[in-house]
Amino acid sequence: ALVVTMDFAEDCWVEAVVDGQRRLSELHVQGESLMLEADDKVVLTLGNARAVRIEVNGLQYEMEVGSGRIARDVTIDLETARQLAGRADDG
Repeated sequence: ALVVTMDFAEDCWVEAVVDGQRRLSELHVQGESLMLEADDKVVLTLGNARAVRIEVNGLQYEMEVGSGRIARDVTIDLETARQLAGRADDG
């Protein structure tokens, strides 16, 4: 299973698709947190990606944020969690 936690340093629009369904589309403001649980996969669209700190199963997830503020189709799945856990074991 996956637990994806987001902490917001600034206001940020979030759209989430969990396991291919259960869409969530809402604005989160500075200081809020959001937790999503999934069996398989979470796909996020973030309106202000730099304002969001993401953890996957308690491990920090470094998102690829380009020059723009919007991050589309940020996919976090079981493989992502495995890779993060492996990195945590290494260091």
